[in-house]
Amino acid sequence: MRRSSFIFCSTSALAIAVTAAPASAQVSDPAAPVDPAAEAQTSPAPDPAAGQATTDDDETIVVTGLRRSLQTSQNIKKNSDQIVDVVVAEDIGKLPDRTVSEALARVPGVTVERASAEAGDVFVRGLRDPATTYNGRDIFTAEARSVAPQDFPAGGVAALEVFKSQTADQIEGNLAGLINVRSRRPFDFAGLEIAGSVNATYADLAKDWAWNGNLLVSDRWNVGDGGEVGALLNVSYTELTYNDNIRFNSGDFFGINPDPNNPGSYCDNFDAGCLGFPPPGNVPGVTVRVPVGVGLFQNDGTRWRPSANAALQWKVNPDLELYADGLYQGFRREVSDRQLFVPLFDSASYTNVVIGESGDLYDYPASLISRTRCCVPDGFQAATYEKTNTYQGAFGGVYDTDRVRVAVDLAHTKSQFDLSIYSVDYRLNASPTVNVEFDGGGDGGAQFDFTGVDVGDINSYLYRGFFDRHLTAKGNDIQGRLDVTFKNIASWVPAIDIGMRYNDRDAGFTNAERYSTRGENQPWANLPLDFNTITWRFRDDQQGLTQLVMPSYDSIRGSIDELRVIAGFAPGRPVAGAADDRSGPFDDYNANEKGLTGYGQIRYNFDAGAIPIDGVVGLRAIRTSFQLDGVVNNNGVISPLTIKNNYTDYLPNLSIRAHLSSQLQVRAAYTETRKRPDFGQLNPGLRLDPPPGPGQVRTGSGGNPFLRPILSNNYDMSLEYYFSRSGFAALALFRRDVSNFIVNFEAIQDIPGVGPVRVFGPANTNKGKIQGAEAQFRTFLDFDGVPQWAKGFGTELNVTYIDNSLDAPPNFVDQSAIAFPDVSKWSYNLVGFYEQGRLTARVAYNYRSKYVQFYENRTNSVAGEFTKGVSRLDASIGFNLTDNLTIAADVSNILGKPFRNFRTTEDGVVFPRDVRYEERVYSFGVRARLGGGRPHSAEPAPVVLPPPPPPVVEPAPVVEEPAPPPPPPPSGERG
Repeated sequence: MRRSSFIFCSTSALAIAVTAAPASAQVSDPAAPVDPAAEAQTSPAPDPAAGQATTDDDETIVVTGLRRSLQTSQNIKKNSDQIVDVVVAEDIGKLPDRTVSEALARVPGVTVERASAEAGDVFVRGLRDPATTYNGRDIFTAEARSVAPQDFPAGGVAALEVFKSQTADQIEGNLAGLINVRSRRPFDFAGLEIAGSVNATYADLAKDWAWNGNLLVSDRWNVGDGGEVGALLNVSYTELTYNDNIRFNSGDFFGINPDPNNPGSYCDNFDAGCLGFPPPGNVPGVTVRVPVGVGLFQNDGTRWRPSANAALQWKVNPDLELYADGLYQGFRREVSDRQLFVPLFDSASYTNVVIGESGDLYDYPASLISRTRCCVPDGFQAATYEKTNTYQGAFGGVYDTDRVRVAVDLAHTKSQFDLSIYSVDYRLNASPTVNVEFDGGGDGGAQFDFTGVDVGDINSYLYRGFFDRHLTAKGNDIQGRLDVTFKNIASWVPAIDIGMRYNDRDAGFTNAERYSTRGENQPWANLPLDFNTITWRFRDDQQGLTQLVMPSYDSIRGSIDELRVIAGFAPGRPVAGAADDRSGPFDDYNANEKGLTGYGQIRYNFDAGAIPIDGVVGLRAIRTSFQLDGVVNNNGVISPLTIKNNYTDYLPNLSIRAHLSSQLQVRAAYTETRKRPDFGQLNPGLRLDPPPGPGQVRTGSGGNPFLRPILSNNYDMSLEYYFSRSGFAALALFRRDVSNFIVNFEAIQDIPGVGPVRVFGPANTNKGKIQGAEAQFRTFLDFDGVPQWAKGFGTELNVTYIDNSLDAPPNFVDQSAIAFPDVSKWSYNLVGFYEQGRLTARVAYNYRSKYVQFYENRTNSVAGEFTKGVSRLDASIGFNLTDNLTIAADVSNILGKPFRNFRTTEDGVVFPRDVRYEERVYSFGVRARLGGGRPHSAEPAPVVLPPPPPPVVEPAPVVEEPAPPPPPPPSGERG
């Protein structure tokens, strides 16, 4: 349900000019950044002279562009209390990354799922859906607990902070960590700032263009004794038309057996005349296991995202600042998706059967010809519309002196998602003979064609039925927080943080759907629709049948009243709980959740001999109470059901960092995190079966309002070497011990007013372990002996290894450990970049190894599906025509390699499941800037390189007996 669009570049990445400092000047300590953990703070006003440094030779050295963004992100990583990786706006603008989730895919330890021509779900160190905050406060979409990162356009983001360990002052929310999206504010600039971008994108499979744009206007004014006021408005519009194409084998199998009466021919195990009577079913050593069917699916869509954020800042005096933030995120998508399914079971005969890979009990075919006699191909053409509006408004203030800092933030979020699906089903009017390869040439996967039916003739189609659905999900909250920092407590305690937070969250979900076959078998052409010939697009050109005659999206949406009449539906959209609502009221729920949080933590430092040590120790306590209202079906009587629950979590954190030198540091952290169950998992609506006989437990299915949060004990360690201002190497080790993991299976629940019930649904049962390592390296070639022309080149390399295991649910046949879904053992990024003069270029390669999608509990073993390793290559180039005008181009998914999914059968055979092709997207654009403000909000002032330090003269060795060591320095004094 999540989506993508294209904004070309960050508006801050407009004037790129670099004067390289001597290599010897780049080993000094980077400038300290804004504290990323200060969630409500704002950047101070910049020094008008910032960005310049004068050397002894009167040489002014200023760092901007990509180098500056790398220095900024490196500074934040080095000086943070947490283990964090940062991408600032310049990075997003310089990559072919259209959204936040695309940029996050470059971060070590982060993987993404891609579909519909964009990166969607985000995983941090193997765990799904990290908590997402916006300027440090919670944000979500509709009834979900998080917001889709791709909903943030690149042009509206100042920095992305991926926290892999957390401190007590950060909002709790997920096991996977926390991603904070920081927006721009007016005090990030020196004065009037106007910046914008316009670009066009072209998708090669959809063969369509789309326009995108971004505009930022910001200014600040002195108001006499009233201090200084700033205002900013940033608007963005992104759009993309895409076309995903899939060919597939079904995930279920049936058996065919050699026909004793027809050599070279097979008959299926439904045939009474095959191997005797009655049908023998599957015979080990004889039966060949065949997919139930093959088919094509196409997801043809256009999505667009309007968005805007505004900010006001008022610096009342040097100690007090007030602010107000507003955010709007919109999402719209029109999807014309269609499917053709070609059944293979119950055929008259199967010939030309070529045996492929074999299992322990049964053979599996590589290809065959199915001579169908009963089951005709069928499918659907759907017209789907999705719409989301999310609003967040906040205001607060910061009072900051040399002894105390007080920050207050109040916010309100409101979001609604609406979905409507109108789907027209069809079947062909005859059974064709199907010629199929289950894993053919080219990119592999199902490849087939058939004879006996002309799919190019509209008269070959019959109407089969109509599906009508409407869904609405809503969410809103009120949240407020108070953070207080007491400074300079003692020589070894620089600060103590305390604070509290309150949130009141409502979530609601309602769904209604209906289906009718009334009027079926009438000619396709009789429907009040407009028809077109559509084409599937596969880059390897191996699929035989690629065209069908389908009704258009606009005609289905425009003829909804007529289609509802044909189906015999009541006028208007479907209504939850109505007589024709086949979902019933069981999907619907309303929830309220309140949380009261308090925290305290101590920041400490001391010297261990000559090694400075610092860190944080703290505790966050959260009291959660919630109420869920749904319905229960008791002997056919639908009754309201209300469940209430509450619990308290205590989440400690402890971190320590040793500064082995000005360039080398090692840190370790222990944290505890937790994730509340999703509201849909907590839905108490139960479908109860009739009461059983005496002594038997009643059964049912539904959600589980008694789910406990998933807990994780986290261990992290990293070694970091900062060898230049824009160069570092780091190695991190991590482990996550997860408990209360949520899976679906049967469990006994005590339902109020009903008693014990065996419910199939989500429950807390599993424990799991995720552990691994990350390594990263980044630098420009700013080294002595490197020619000047080569110093514009740089590279960024990172690799992540994850080993994991998850206990199987108690009812699984195979109780051996299984893997966490969606976790790749290996993932890495290889990035090369160049920036010198007016030219900037970047090439980025991303890879993740295979990962499991899901498991199924079969009769004798556990089966499942996995995705083969996925690789991707993106590139971008930009040229500054002037200091304030840049032209640029990029291309994403250059390789165009498809996603390949495979099924592991219960016999242990790996069988091809589907092949999915995604868009290759080209972009061409221009961006411009007027104003003298700082181009980044990720740090308080431009990075300035100092003059080279004087050479270090080593003293001559001393041969006599050394003098006694001096007494230790006073507590807190660095040695």
